[in-house]
Amino acid sequence: MPRTKTIKTVFMLLHHGFLFFQQFQVLELVQTCLDCPLAGGNRVKYRFQDTPLLSGGVSIHETIHNVVVLVVTVGSVHKMVFQHPNRLTKQDIRVYQQGGEAFSTSSSSIPSIFADASHSTPMENVHLLPNAGTTPLPHTAATWLDTDDEAMFALANSAGNITLIKLGNLKGIVTSNSLKSSSYLLGRLWAPFGGMLSRNSTGGSTSGIGTSGFGAANDGVSAEAAVSLAIHPIQSDVYVFALCRDHKIRMWLAS
Repeated sequence: MPRTKTIKTVFMLLHHGFLFFQQFQVLELVQTCLDCPLAGGNRVKYRFQDTPLLSGGVSIHETIHNVVVLVVTVGSVHKMVFQHPNRLTKQDIRVYQQGGEAFSTSSSSIPSIFADASHSTPMENVHLLPNAGTTPLPHTAATWLDTDDEAMFALANSAGNITLIKLGNLKGIVTSNSLKSSSYLLGRLWAPFGGMLSRNSTGGSTSGIGTSGFGAANDGVSAEAAVSLAIHPIQSDVYVFALCRDHKIRMWLAS
């Protein structure tokens, strides 16, 4: 079973405050507003039963209309959509105006983006991995939301396999592909950095990024297994990048 790590990330929301998440078995999302109090509860917690969250598998994205939270566990991927604070603020002001009273947003509460969240929110747009429960399980992941609101999830396991899953902007549209025939972005990295990714030739243990979950060279883990994943756009295309145990960075076109 992959290890889970405590992660705390701050995500800025323009002109309103910030949203952060804490990840350790349970995903906790908290919204804070700097302008006025939040109504309807500003905190939600989700426990993914028997499917731990993956390292690198949680991200938060802003669009014009929504705040989107992408989540990857060892057995599923989730796209959670909440209304953007700007939309909630405008709706709140409109209600006050219709009531004939004048309130400023600095003195009145506005709804939290989690006001309508429920225990079923993570399951509204979800894809269950078909091989969940079998080995090898994924141990690291990366997520991305493209300009068309399509959610991308990359999951890597110790056999060197990387699966790319896409959830479309309409519910129920899912594609899943195994990434093959990668291109090398860089060949063998310089020795000092490469030494941080695996044990050295004398058998002594080295420490550094991405060593969690990996042992010696003969432990059955593929040399092409990803230590860390990232999804990022370059111009008009989106790519998956994998930093691998053989000290190479591999890349695939995802869009």
